Amino acid sequence: MAEDIRLRWKWAMDYYREELYYDIEFQQYMQFKFHEQWMKLKAYANENGIKIIGDIPIYVAMDSADTWAHPELFQLDEENVPTAVAGCPPDGFSATGQLWGKSAVPLGLS
Repeated sequence: MAEDIRLRWKWAMDYYREELYYDIEFQQYMQFKFHEQWMKLKAYANENGIKIIGDIPIYVAMDSADTWAHPELFQLDEENVPTAVAGCPPDGFSATGQLWGKSAVPLGLS
């Protein structure tokens, strides 16, 4: 992982914005098209008495855009490394428990 972009150093942000301009534009366009299509599908479902609910992650990947863009919202140390991780304790299905990778824990959830 590139520390310069993870820590959002200004020169790195400027560099990657320019270097990845076309990729960023493409992804923004894809998100726009998805939103358009999703709203049409949702409206159709709602008009036919169907309610759609989604899944909201409690823990966010350490290398996600959310964590990098707003580190103040997560339990991270001074170098933006998680101080808490997601998982579950040992149980009947797993004697050692589970660790779901490095995840950033939103403030107030520890």
